[in-house]
Amino acid sequence: MNLDRKWLIIAVIAMLLAFAAGAKYESFKAEQSQQALELVQAREDEEKSTSAPASDKGIITIYVIGEVKNPGVFRLQKNDRVYQAVEMAGGALDTADMKQVDMARIISDEETVYIPAIGEVAGAPTAGNTSIQSESPRYAAGANNSGLININRASAEELDTLDGIGPALAQRIIEYRTANGSFTSIEDINNVSGIGDKKFEAIKNSITVR
Repeated sequence: MNLDRKWLIIAVIAMLLAFAAGAKYESFKAEQSQQALELVQAREDEEKSTSAPASDKGIITIYVIGEVKNPGVFRLQKNDRVYQAVEMAGGALDTADMKQVDMARIISDEETVYIPAIGEVAGAPTAGNTSIQSESPRYAAGANNSGLININRASAEELDTLDGIGPALAQRIIEYRTANGSFTSIEDINNVSGIGDKKFEAIKNSITVR
């Protein structure tokens, strides 16, 4: 009888030890799984952070000056419009002549958006498709330092100065870029109805998209 009790005690102890070992193993497995999950999550976060610069392709940098509350350099999304640039600069001042600003125009990377003052008619860049004409070509909204007309920024009046481009066609160019965004190359102007091979040959050395 004593011998049977002894074996019974041994069996119970063995079962308890086996149960404890099993529980410890399950805990170990759970801990390993959690560590593996954390490692995978860390790798995913790292991949997201390293791929983040790719999203910068949709970011443009512009310079807003003139009659705005906080002029300066700002970053916006590609295909954002002038009104969003003005909002980024804190909004227009009471002295701004907003009638001269095409707030719906799509802006392009590296563009200077100028908000004119009331009564201002010359001597400063304009904010795109406006009626202001500068006395000096280097201040014109659509002219760069080389004197070329920037078809992404030029007003209808500036486009009208191009050989063979009259007021109607100039307005059509503006309507096209408003609807479709900035021209990526000078050849894109051929997509505007009325610009044929002859007109393009006549103006290609006078225009730019930068």
